[in-house]
Amino acid sequence: MSNIAVFPPRTSEDRARAADLQDARDRMLSVAAELDRIVKALSQEGLRAACEQAARTGT
Repeated sequence: MSNIAVFPPRTSEDRARAADLQDARDRMLSVAAELDRIVKALSQEGLRAACEQAARTGT
């Protein structure tokens, strides 16, 4: 259950505002998921580069 609308919206403006807030929340969650994927890819790339560097230097 969403914590955005604790009380049922009473007017069309309230319903529109609740829908806007839910859309914004969904977009933020989508951006957060994309950022997680980017961080994961970058960390894997960094680990790969570190392993290659260690192999070249013999450490």
